[in-house]
Amino acid sequence: MEKLFEKMYKASPGKMRLYYSLLGVSYSDLKKGLLPIVNVKYHKTGITHWVLIVGAHEGEFIICDPLDDGHSTRLSSDHGKVYAYRVIERVDE
Repeated sequence: MEKLFEKMYKASPGKMRLYYSLLGVSYSDLKKGLLPIVNVKYHKTGITHWVLIVGAHEGEFIICDPLDDGHSTRLSSDHGKVYAYRVIERVDE
């Protein structure tokens, strides 16, 4: 996944900013309209994959999981702990 981010950044130098958070998911990113992706274990198994955070409700994050049907959302607690957090933000010229 890191190589993908590096390639995206190189393709659009100065137009985007990628950052990582060691503190976990940030509500402030959602308030800014950003859609973070997080690495979780699939339904608390040992298999990790990335999901998109699309909102929050009552202290829980709402995610869109690419392994689901592509139209529904679920709560992040279905997967448990977040292992990595990435955000790509457009940089105004």
